[in-house]
Amino acid sequence: ARATASASARRRMTPTTNASRVPAAGECAELRIAKKRQRYCLPRVVVIGAMRAGTSALAHALSRHPGLARNPDGREVHYFSDPFDDEGALLRRWPAYAMKFPARDDGAVYFEKTAQYLTGSLRALARLLPRATLAVVLREPGARAYSEFQHHCRSGRVVEVRSSHAFGNRTLKRGAVVRGDRLKGGRVVAAAATCYSSRGRRRSTDRLYETRDDDANPPWRVRFFRTLAFPCAASSFRAFAFDAEPPSGAWSELEAGNYAMLLRRAAGGGAPPRLVVVDADELREAPAASAKRVAAAAGLDAAAMPSAIPPYAPSRRDVYPALSSSTRRRLDAYYRKPNDELRRLLGVELRGWS
Repeated sequence: ARATASASARRRMTPTTNASRVPAAGECAELRIAKKRQRYCLPRVVVIGAMRAGTSALAHALSRHPGLARNPDGREVHYFSDPFDDEGALLRRWPAYAMKFPARDDGAVYFEKTAQYLTGSLRALARLLPRATLAVVLREPGARAYSEFQHHCRSGRVVEVRSSHAFGNRTLKRGAVVRGDRLKGGRVVAAAATCYSSRGRRRSTDRLYETRDDDANPPWRVRFFRTLAFPCAASSFRAFAFDAEPPSGAWSELEAGNYAMLLRRAAGGGAPPRLVVVDADELREAPAASAKRVAAAAGLDAAAMPSAIPPYAPSRRDVYPALSSSTRRRLDAYYRKPNDELRRLLGVELRGWS
């Protein structure tokens, strides 16, 4: 149970500021809601990482610290998930984000976890909360990409194209495998960046695609297809990853594993400040140690974290075929240069990565 702090202690831990300026990470602001002034507190820790990297496991571990609390609904917030969102608008609308975190009475500071922030508007997050601790969970990118593919397969978002489709100077050939969202009228529309931005916004998916025809990453529009049954074959992943690439320079399905590129976007070329890197394998083997590092970086008492944390139990454990050695080699080749860039950027070893 969380110890109850005195009123004066709570004010010291979560100072309140006038809503005319943006509060710092971990601070509170008074906002007028329905003619009443209420206090809301921005998070001090934000957990990010591409899908299927292990962010839920880290959130599970951090929630054991008595000085940390997740947003009350326990769900991903998705405020910065859309890479197409206007950065200035996100910063101006910061009270809408703060309202996810009502002030607490126990002195705990907030953390939130939204995996898609790494592939979303991460620069806006870094600008709004420059003093927040960003905990990024990184998983070997080839294994992560295959896990995400099977996740979408289970959700019915992986389809095989049944006839060739021409899109300007591009052709999506019969037999190609794409991941997309099913829209009104039965069409499937696949564009990696838009698929990522639509997570958490299911009601507006159609509108997202309608407004993005002219983006640098135009979508595949598929009318004749069959939805692949879970588990998808490893050969389907190979076609998905390498045979339906977008035009040069556009976002591909594998780009979510180019961690160095994504992190540089947030900091204008370097690594974001106050970044804590959590290796997915380390997190699996020693969750308490990983959570303690994050807590210490956020200025919290790491010793308050339990020395033993119950293993994270996902709602389901998917079982699917292993990758072929040839596909694994292609993934290693694809990620070798991005992985080396990440090592230089963060000064980490990344054992077991290409």
